[in-house]
Amino acid sequence: PNINGIRSLVEQAISEINSQDIGFVECHISDVEDVAQQLTVNGCQIILCTGATASYLQKILSIEIQVIRTGMFDVIQAISSLKQYKRIA
Repeated sequence: PNINGIRSLVEQAISEINSQDIGFVECHISDVEDVAQQLTVNGCQIILCTGATASYLQKILSIEIQVIRTGMFDVIQAISSLKQYKRIA
């Protein structure tokens, strides 16, 4: 599903960056903690997510969590500023 309509925006932004080190994971809010913890275990260095999800994850995870807005410019800007990271979710 295209949760919150962000999937196409993020996929387009990732293709603009042309990086194999950026992944896109979508999940229901009830699964977000488990999914985020699994991403961390798999080597993810930073997670980008929207609003309340970011606030929640910042409280429970030890990796960096960045808030993004859902506009294309916001997604591109967020991803572009993270080139120092090898694995981004």
